Amino acid sequence: MCLFSRMCLFKRKKKKQKNNANKSEIPVSNEPVQRRNFFRVVCNVRATIKKIQRSEQGEILSSEPYSTLICNMSGGGVRMLTNAQLEINDRILVCFKLNDDLLIQTGEVRVVYLNPNDDFQYEYGVMFKGMTGADQDKLYKYLFQEQTFYVLSEQKHLLE
Repeated sequence: MCLFSRMCLFKRKKKKQKNNANKSEIPVSNEPVQRRNFFRVVCNVRATIKKIQRSEQGEILSSEPYSTLICNMSGGGVRMLTNAQLEINDRILVCFKLNDDLLIQTGEVRVVYLNPNDDFQYEYGVMFKGMTGADQDKLYKYLFQEQTFYVLSEQKHLLE
């Protein structure tokens, strides 16, 4: 059984294929296949973003910061809600706090959703770019803690 069943694909059983030479069956495995490089954790983390704009002098930050809510994250990026209007391939600076650690990461918008609700207009999938080893360790530690908490709470719920 796969703990991350929503993120896993299962190989389908293949039908017997006849081979004229030896008429053997192809062995098939029902092992889960992970589509992502990192597992994703549902969360509610407040963050601030700034758009990185390219100019003749290089890259500069936009002057206006936007408040955002990170609704899930992984070692490779975040899914966030905000009122900032961004486009695919826009580069942004994402500032957020995990436990007592402040992380400031460069990200690239990869997915855009319209999300009309009371608080936020847009939902974005952002992939981190150029994360340092120290920041990766902080992020992985947080993700592992959250995943462990989730698994333990699910086990406790099943025992009740």
